[in-house]
Amino acid sequence: MDVMKKLRLKRGELDLIIGGPHARGSHPSAFSVECGGRPAQHVVEQFANFVNYFRPKALVVENVVGLATHNGGRTVDEMQECFVGLGYECEWKS
Repeated sequence: MDVMKKLRLKRGELDLIIGGPHARGSHPSAFSVECGGRPAQHVVEQFANFVNYFRPKALVVENVVGLATHNGGRTVDEMQECFVGLGYECEWKS
């Protein structure tokens, strides 16, 4: 990734990645089912790709309004499964 090259980082050198799904413009903390014409799942996958690529020691995903109920709660379950699959322990709080 270009970011890694520009920052001269090696995999595993980051301590923490903080991020979250895109929020709706009408309510700055509301989860959006679409981001720039892309479905929310794509945004979540891109975040997971960054985590997988950089392999930080820890990560924080913002719990924005609507995330917990998106797709009947399956989006959060899938996110947790993804990060557990990458070797992280997950704790969810709403």
